[in-house]
Amino acid sequence: MSQRVPRYETLSLDLAHQIAAGRLPVGATLPPERQMAHDLGVSRSTVREALRRLEMRGLISRRQGAGTVVLRTAGSTYTMQLHSLETFSLYDLDETRLEILGLSAAEPEDVARLGLAQDGLARDGEWFRCEMLRRHIATGRPAAYTHAFLRAEFRPIFDDPQIGAEPFYRIIRRMFGTDVRDATVEFFAATAPAGARRYFAPDLPATEVVPAIRLIRSFFEAGGRLCQRSETWHCGPSGAFRTEIRLPD
Repeated sequence: MSQRVPRYETLSLDLAHQIAAGRLPVGATLPPERQMAHDLGVSRSTVREALRRLEMRGLISRRQGAGTVVLRTAGSTYTMQLHSLETFSLYDLDETRLEILGLSAAEPEDVARLGLAQDGLARDGEWFRCEMLRRHIATGRPAAYTHAFLRAEFRPIFDDPQIGAEPFYRIIRRMFGTDVRDATVEFFAATAPAGARRYFAPDLPATEVVPAIRLIRSFFEAGGRLCQRSETWHCGPSGAFRTEIRLPD
């Protein structure tokens, strides 16, 4: 049986193809989100997520008052569809440990930058941020630095004894009965933020750049509602990524 592709994913790919084909040329202004949603017969949150993905690829710019503008043509695109949420647990939980560094309300700039307010309305206290560090148990060396953003109603998961030993989405399912159905992961070349530098390069001068791979993982409920989005940085001059997937019968 074929897997359902989220509507925001197909919309994002369609817009990228239109940009690549020149039907949406550089400098063109896209219609407002509300109009696009009406014209395409989808929700505004679907349009917002599709545009966020294009913005993260550097294809468009979204600024209040200026609208959504095409910045550059799309290069080649590779899309891999995975068939299990288990593939989004990138760490061997028996070989690493999670340290919770702090919980705080999400900053407005993070809400805007990561597209957390999917209906376009940022509400105070709707999202909170968990700052985390994952270390290798054998060496104590840092493996990944993460900011995880979750909806405020899921904050009680941090009282669960399985926190750190079980992916957040599983705890959300178990504690709240929430049907976490879809997930995406995006990879970007980046530089380490100040929080990550404290652990990966504490002795390096602030003027020195620390290269990193930045991952954005997003988890959605069955109806398309975003319930978790996290930013993870893997820092160092080199690295590798491997995923193991069990093929369907």
